[in-house]
Amino acid sequence: MNFMGTIIDLTALTRVEKLRLLEEVWSDRTRRSDDLTSPAWHRDVLAERTKRMQTGEADFRDLHEVKARLRESLR
Repeated sequence: MNFMGTIIDLTALTRVEKLRLLEEVWSDRTRRSDDLTSPAWHRDVLAERTKRMQTGEADFRDLHEVKARLRESLR
C-alpha cells in the first residue's frame, strides 16, 4: 500500500499491529467530524427501517439465531 510516499507492507504486519493501525485511522477520522456526513441513501434506509418498526412490519432476530442460520446456509 502506498499513500503519499508512505509505503506500508500490510503482509509484514502482525494482527496486533494491523488492529493498532485501524484504531489510528479511525481515531483520525473521528477527530475531523466535519467530513463524517452520511450519504442521502443512508438516511432513506434508516427512515424506511424506522417506519417498518413503527408499523410492526420489522422482523427482529436474535444474533445467535442469525449466526446459526448463516453457518447452516454456508455448508
